[in-house]
Amino acid sequence: SQRAETLVCCCFDLLKKLRAKLQSLKAEREEARHREEMALRGKDAVGLHAKQEELVQQTVSLTSTLQQDWRSMQLDYTTWTALLSRSRQLTEKLTVKSQQALQERDVAIEEKQEISGLSCRFWPTWTAS
Repeated sequence: SQRAETLVCCCFDLLKKLRAKLQSLKAEREEARHREEMALRGKDAVGLHAKQEELVQQTVSLTSTLQQDWRSMQLDYTTWTALLSRSRQLTEKLTVKSQQALQERDVAIEEKQEISGLSCRFWPTWTAS
């Protein structure tokens, strides 16, 4: 359970970092658009357009990576949850079997003690015959 929580926390932290990077790339893209507007007024529009396209591609790539990481994190969480549930079931079964074995042992010990007590009481009468 703790491993699953740690995994989810790590994935969540990674997701936050990637979202921050995405916001940064979006800000850069807006800045590039602004520079492009300035370039259209007489500056180097070609270089700014290329920079904007590069930022668009980075944004698309980062978005894709975020989606893949999110799906992977969901699958990992689902897997860990299933494993923890199965572990809990097996532990419960083992606990029940252990309790049954202990009860059977206790009953056997009591029966043995009763038999030992009976044989000690009747021993002299058997030897007298």
